[in-house]
Amino acid sequence: PATASLAHPARLHAAFRVPRADTALYIGTPWYVRDLTVTITGPGRRRDTIPAAADLPGHMLGLRLPADAWQADRIDLDATTVSTAAPPYLLPAEQLAHIGWRNWSYAAFFGLFIALALVSAAFALIRRSRTAAFYAEMMAAEAGLLIPWLGIVRPPPEFSQPLHAVLQSIVYAALTLFTLELFDESIRLPRIATIALWALVASNI
Repeated sequence: PATASLAHPARLHAAFRVPRADTALYIGTPWYVRDLTVTITGPGRRRDTIPAAADLPGHMLGLRLPADAWQADRIDLDATTVSTAAPPYLLPAEQLAHIGWRNWSYAAFFGLFIALALVSAAFALIRRSRTAAFYAEMMAAEAGLLIPWLGIVRPPPEFSQPLHAVLQSIVYAALTLFTLELFDESIRLPRIATIALWALVASNI
């Protein structure tokens, strides 16, 4: 489709063939895509429709193509998408395994951000520090941004994408407040600099 958005999801269709491969082939999709099905036509009167499931590494929505998919006359892919920026991918087994292995870093950073948020929140309560409170808020929002990569849940894009925008906005605002509080303890920024900084944050939000 030419355009797609959260308010106006678009139907995605593609027709293709695949080469003969020594490894299994998969169709994987980003978070923008849902309702994915693949229809294999040929040879002869064969016509098989395979629905996708969120059981690939990281709970990625996708499916495994049959071993004889290379013999098909054509393969039709149908789905719904809210963004044309990232279409579905044809993935060999090795690349899919690499994607699954790469996700360990997201879990590590999630744990780090949660730990920093808890320590900073405790410090903010004990010392009544606004600076530490803003830092804890920023770290908690950063941890929230990583939840979809943990493979625990796969919310629909109508929910996950606006929530992602909200959390990212919290990160921008909390980082700005943390910086201003930090500077305020040692140096008073000019008013024009503060206004310019908040204008930049607002434009990003």
